[in-house]
Amino acid sequence: MTERTAEGRRATIARVAANDPELTEVDWSSAETVTDAEVASVAEALVGNTFVQKLDLYGNEAVTDVGAAKLAAAIPVCCLWNVDVTYTQVTDGKKAELRHLCTSNAAQLLATNHPGLDYLNLGRFSTGCTDADFVALAAGLRGNGVVTEISFYGNGDITDKSIALLGGMMTHGLSRLGALDLRNMAALTDAGITALSKGLRDNTALSEITLRGIDRITDVGMAAFLEVLPHTGI
Repeated sequence: MTERTAEGRRATIARVAANDPELTEVDWSSAETVTDAEVASVAEALVGNTFVQKLDLYGNEAVTDVGAAKLAAAIPVCCLWNVDVTYTQVTDGKKAELRHLCTSNAAQLLATNHPGLDYLNLGRFSTGCTDADFVALAAGLRGNGVVTEISFYGNGDITDKSIALLGGMMTHGLSRLGALDLRNMAALTDAGITALSKGLRDNTALSEITLRGIDRITDVGMAAFLEVLPHTGI
């Protein structure tokens, strides 16, 4: 639930500093009154925190590169891997820096089978997960036995390259991945779904895949998917 008062945000910062195991997400989205000073305070509290994985600052127009710089300094020494600074004053360059740092953290958490990272949301991943980011994440995903769901919902930057890479991991990795959401992926084409389908053959772990709203997939791609469907757990 979004914390819309300064008092509520101060209480959250105290919980972050205390490394509260029940607090894995800080949601300050659309609070509108969040300041750089508050972002700096939560960044300081995050140092050494082992539970908070997401900070949502969506829609806080007063947040600038000043606050983002404090977050950038804290990310390498905490578990934060998902920072949303959409519709703030954070510049594109600083957003890219945050995304790179978050990707590095996520890859490390995945590689060590962090028990809190069972849902990998790459639809609203930091300021947008790209193919380059996914290549870094793939190194951590190989052999991961914790992730049960991956979502690319609404991601317009991930292309066939990443989905083909994911398909290649489906045969011998991701032993617990049960759900895959590919809805509204603007850059996904027949080539990507065909490559993914090859990886799905004889995979019995995945039981749910969502393909709605992908305009560039034609009957060719769907035919490749439907051909392997009887050999999967879907």
